[in-house]
Order: sequence, then structure tokens, then C-alpha cells
Amino acid sequence: MRPAQAAHARTRKVRNLSNNGNATPLVDQYSEDWMRNVGTRISGTAEVHTDGPEFEKGVALLEAKFRQYESLFPIRRGESVVIRFTPSRSVGWDYARGDINEPH
Repeated sequence: MRPAQAAHARTRKVRNLSNNGNATPLVDQYSEDWMRNVGTRISGTAEVHTDGPEFEKGVALLEAKFRQYESLFPIRRGESVVIRFTPSRSVGWDYARGDINEPH
């Protein structure tokens, strides 16, 4: 199962991903002590879905995991899109453990 994300249909992020599906999310935990920094960078492709089965599947997955979507931030066709990210490569680091995991 691939991660899904909902986003407003008229954002720069959605326009950029619609034109060029390459994406690289970065998740890190910063510390003033740089030897405690950890993170991962994941490269892959993103598909923008405005409706149809992939849109419905993404909405169902997100609403099942985050119940607040239904009542607080409904994901509606025409206003929102579902973005499906497919990872292809990752790099992680944890300086405290001495790990820098780069693909070869």
C-alpha cells in the first residue's frame, strides 16, 4: 500500500506535481547538537488524482486513519486532490548512531 495525501486542488504543489511528477519528501529531526540530527530523504514519483477509483481509495484510506477529515476538513472532489507517492530511493542518517545509509 502506498502513502496517500490530500491537498487543495489549486495549490502550487499540485500544479508542480501535475506538470512534473518527481517528488522528494524530506523528514528530519533537528537538534542544536548536530550529532543528534536524524532524517530521511525519499525520492520517487507522485500521481495527482482528481476523482475516480484512485481518488476514492485515497479518501477512504485517509478518513479511516484520520477521522477528523470527515467532520473538520472534508476531502471533496473538485476542491481537493489525492496525491499518491511511490518511493524509488531513500537516504537516511542518524549521526548519533554513526549511520548514513545511502543506496549504492
